[in-house]
Amino acid sequence: MLVASLERCFCQHGHRKEVLHPNEERKNKFLRVEILQTRLMDKGFDITQLSTWSTIDELRILANTVKHADGGAGDQLKARRPEFFEPHHAKAEIVAMPFRYTPSVYRPMSGEDLYLTMTDLLAYGRATIDFWDEFADALESA
Repeated sequence: MLVASLERCFCQHGHRKEVLHPNEERKNKFLRVEILQTRLMDKGFDITQLSTWSTIDELRILANTVKHADGGAGDQLKARRPEFFEPHHAKAEIVAMPFRYTPSVYRPMSGEDLYLTMTDLLAYGRATIDFWDEFADALESA
C-alpha cells in the first residue's frame, strides 16, 4: 500500500495546480501521469527525457500492480523487475531458482505475491524527490 500511496502523491503533487485548469483540479480523471505528460508535451517539454523518468514510470506500474494484481501492469512489472515476484528478494537472500516460472499475483495488498525490500521503497521515494528537483531545473533552463 505504501507504493500506491507514494505513486498517488506523485500524481497529485505533480500537476494538480501547475498543469490543470481550476475546473479540472478536483476531477480524478485528470489526476493521471498521462495527462501531465500530454499537457507538457503539448508545450514542447518531454518529461520522459528526464533521467529519473524511468524509475517514476516503474513506480506507476508497480502501484497499478499493487492495486489491481495480475493484469497488464503486472505483466509489465514482471518483465522489468522479475525479482519482485520472488519471495527470497524481500528477505535479501540470493537463492538460485531451479527453473523460471511466471508467478501469479493475487493478493499484493495483503503482503503476498509481490516482494519489495526497504531499499526498493527508499529508491522509489528518492526518485520521486529527485524527479521534482530535475523537473524544476529543466523548466528553468527551458
